[in-house]
Amino acid sequence: VENYRPTVMPRARLGWEDLSKINPRLIYATSTGYGISGPDRDNLAMDLTVQAVGGVMSINGPEDGPPLKTGLAVCDFFGGVHLYAAIATALYERSVTGVGRLVEVSMQEAVYPVLATNLSALQRNEWQQPPRRGNQHPTGTAAPYNVYRCNDGYLAIICVREAHWSNLLKAMNREDLSDDPRFATAILRAKNEAAVDEAVEQWSQRIGKFEAARALKDHHVPGAPVRDLVEVTADEHMHTRGMLHDVEHPLLGSIVLPTSPLRFDGSPAPVVRGEPAIGEHTDEVLAQWLDYDVGAIGALRDVSAIG
Repeated sequence: VENYRPTVMPRARLGWEDLSKINPRLIYATSTGYGISGPDRDNLAMDLTVQAVGGVMSINGPEDGPPLKTGLAVCDFFGGVHLYAAIATALYERSVTGVGRLVEVSMQEAVYPVLATNLSALQRNEWQQPPRRGNQHPTGTAAPYNVYRCNDGYLAIICVREAHWSNLLKAMNREDLSDDPRFATAILRAKNEAAVDEAVEQWSQRIGKFEAARALKDHHVPGAPVRDLVEVTADEHMHTRGMLHDVEHPLLGSIVLPTSPLRFDGSPAPVVRGEPAIGEHTDEVLAQWLDYDVGAIGALRDVSAIG
């Protein structure tokens, strides 16, 4: 697995062409910004630049502001997740054929499918770039679909079914709006989304975000409080499931560490560890991987070859 620029590994004679001759069963996985072929293959790539050239920034943020990157390193992680899928698929193929495979993932290509809803908005807009919609639905076909002010933060609500809307009216004690012609259908609510948002926020801003979220849950309306990172790391649900763990770090003190989100039934829970100190496993690696005995390791330490 490597994610250097496309020319680096072949120049070092460690590319697919070199190594697959030595081991035909090799699964060689390469992750790059733009792929190992094509006119842009040698362009420098970081998450921010791929977000820019890949169209992500053009659809992110409010209509009257500049294009914004996501707060997440989405291109980096979409590239990694897709590479994992490619490797797992190639390993399965090898179990059948006995032959290895070169697999590659481009960050730019991995993020493109995530733009599906926004590309639909482009098609609906006669192939003209649609305006940025902030927290509202990218195609403007659903309302309420937004983040609403509460007296202690914000609340996210999305209603895409008639039952969601009618249940929301009950949660807000605003069933009088069921007779409002502006809100009679999903299409009309989307057309009058500003009025919908105003009505919802008149309710939400009077109460706390967690109280509002409980009311939505009780009435089967999709919604959630907008939580900060401190609230997320204290999430009782993920702690109960074993995704998050409170750990005492030798330098940082009390911290929260995750395990893998991948669950395999019947497998033991993964062990949660902090990162190793520099050189912590030197002796272990030399002994177990390279068969160095105690004397050889000591000799390396005597000449300061290892710390």
